[in-house]
Amino acid sequence: MAEYVLQNKLSDSAKGLLSQGLRTPSLGTWQLFSRVLFKELEEDNFGWSLPSFTKEFAELDKALNNAKTNVIALRNGYAHGATPTDDACNADIQKFQPFLTKLLESQWLNESHLEVTNGKVILRSEGVLLSLHPMLLFRDESIDASFAFFNDMKNDKIGLLNYPLGIHYREKGFYHEFHEHLPLNEWKKSGNNEFYQRIEELTDTFKGRIAERENLLNFVLNKTKGYSSIQGNPGIGKSALTAQFFKDLRGNKEASNVHVVEYFIRRGTVQAKADYLFNYLIKRTDELFLEGRNIRAEGKAVFDLQNQLFSKWRLWHEKSQGKKLLFLIDGIDEGTEDQVPMYLPRENFENILIIYGSRPGGHKSIDDLWGSLPVEHHQKIELQGLSRQDIRALIYEVANKYEIERESAWIDAVQHRSQGNPLYLKLLCDSIENGGIILNDVQALPTKIDEYYKAILLRYANDPDGDALMSGLFTFTAAKDYLTLSHLGLINLIGSATLMRIGSTLKEVLYENPLTEEVLDYQLFHESFREYLMKEHTREVKAAQQRIISFCGTWKELEGTWEQRYALEH
Repeated sequence: MAEYVLQNKLSDSAKGLLSQGLRTPSLGTWQLFSRVLFKELEEDNFGWSLPSFTKEFAELDKALNNAKTNVIALRNGYAHGATPTDDACNADIQKFQPFLTKLLESQWLNESHLEVTNGKVILRSEGVLLSLHPMLLFRDESIDASFAFFNDMKNDKIGLLNYPLGIHYREKGFYHEFHEHLPLNEWKKSGNNEFYQRIEELTDTFKGRIAERENLLNFVLNKTKGYSSIQGNPGIGKSALTAQFFKDLRGNKEASNVHVVEYFIRRGTVQAKADYLFNYLIKRTDELFLEGRNIRAEGKAVFDLQNQLFSKWRLWHEKSQGKKLLFLIDGIDEGTEDQVPMYLPRENFENILIIYGSRPGGHKSIDDLWGSLPVEHHQKIELQGLSRQDIRALIYEVANKYEIERESAWIDAVQHRSQGNPLYLKLLCDSIENGGIILNDVQALPTKIDEYYKAILLRYANDPDGDALMSGLFTFTAAKDYLTLSHLGLINLIGSATLMRIGSTLKEVLYENPLTEEVLDYQLFHESFREYLMKEHTREVKAAQQRIISFCGTWKELEGTWEQRYALEH
């Protein structure tokens, strides 16, 4: 990473990759970074600061494909709450120790050392200086092991890890400095897929669902037509499973003949409009199937776009030569306002598979969709709660695992109260990380998700800027699209100083629009939170709707601003 940034010739694909993956990178993501960036540097005949590194990196990368030397698989096998037996541990030590010793004896590693200059970590080797900032930082702990690695970005904070000391830092002040070196917000549109950021966020803390993922994989590998539906209640993890399965397929050699197109619907966005959905599916189909590009729509209505897409898919069968197209369409229940379910495909197309994700019902158009799919070519996956082991693994992400007993009554209580609901567990992990809930305190565990939402509102109400925070929250609830913080100020007559303070707080319950380059705009992070606010604070939300209507009436006064777009469109 340091060498690549030093070269300062970042490709658009690399910018897109880094902007998506650096938010919550897994070890596998770091491996992908290293392969892609290394390849670009080699193709550019880059002069490496550490000449021996190139050969030894190539050897390591090759070794990761071998079961006996795949240290990433070894690490993952011991992570997330795993409790292997002593015999298994000893066997792994015998198996991997020679390779790990070889890595520690790497020439580039032994010919270099770390220095701290002007507060920044420098790698020095034979007169060569290479800055490792902002990936490796100095955080003084009064001993030699005072170095912290970049770990993730969440809610305007940078996470750092000091591995030898087991210290996890969450630094808000470092956030802007990090982006000065790696401007991820500017890069987020450099990639070629508008859903990559959404996928990374959904899989941030993904755990488990082994049986469901195997079920989906069998469907993709063994079927040549038909539908699979992922159904479940709000917060149960439908979108996260869809996103993780998308990532599973990227590295699966058995599925190399499957081309995947993903689509995630969020209420109140352009992705929740039927014409946008079909235009997107047509565009992606054309990218994968050049011979179908000449098929045009007779008009611009949704039914015309639907016929155009289906005609391309029928031709695909004749030309596909054993290849398959897989369409992952998630969030159908969030597209009911624009009647998206009514237009979705129901017939079979040869060598085309479709996976839908949605609540099981609750709207006539969704019930009609499930009832009209071909019975013999439709498999249904009904998501249930996560297992005890998966719950433990999630909590280990934010807590010291040694503070939780192996047969913990507290974990039992978490499983009972959460019913394994991933959204409940995410909110629990956030509360643990923020100090709102203490480990092993059974009495502090909410009995249902609504209690988390109630706690958020109570915390906001007790804040010195409580009125502004609550007004902003109700405004996001009432809005039918993404809003900027400037929108909040104009709609609610909030001053710039107050707006700056509440913006940082509100971001913990907001989702950033991945498509806008020039501004930062947001929605509520989950539809169930919006539904809670609509139900429990109906009067306040309706008042926010009236303020939005009044704001839209001022569109002439907003000439030349981004905020005018919302006023004109709504």
